[in-house]
Amino acid sequence: MARYRGRKKELKKANVELEKELARSRTDALKEVRQLKASYAVAIGQLQVETKANLDKMVEERDRLGSHLILKGYSEEEVDAIKADTYAEEKDEEVAEAVGIVDGLDVLPTRRCSTIKGMTPSSQKVVVRR
Repeated sequence: MARYRGRKKELKKANVELEKELARSRTDALKEVRQLKASYAVAIGQLQVETKANLDKMVEERDRLGSHLILKGYSEEEVDAIKADTYAEEKDEEVAEAVGIVDGLDVLPTRRCSTIKGMTPSSQKVVVRR
C-alpha cells in the first residue's frame, strides 16, 4: 500500500511538471505567433510603400508618354488607344487601391507565393488609378 501511495505521489508530481511545461510551451508559441504577425505587418508596410512608389512612377511614365505622343502629332484618341494597350486602367478606386487591410496574416506567405507563381501575362498588366 505504501508503495502504491509513493507511486501515486510520483505520478502526480510528474503530471504537475508536464502541465507546467505545457503552459510554458503555449506561452512560447503565442509569443512566436505575435512576433510573426508583427513581422508580417512590417513587411506589408514596406510593400505598401514600395507599391505606392511604383504606382507613382508608373503614373508619371504614363503621363510622360501621353505628352510625348501629343508632341509627336498623335491625336488625343490615338494617345488614349496607345495608353489603353500599354496600361490597364481601373476606374473603381476601391479595386485599384495599392494595398488594403490584410486579414489573416498567418496565411499571407502561402497566398502571396501561390499568386506570384500563378501569374498570367494578363495579370502582369500595370494598374493605374485615375
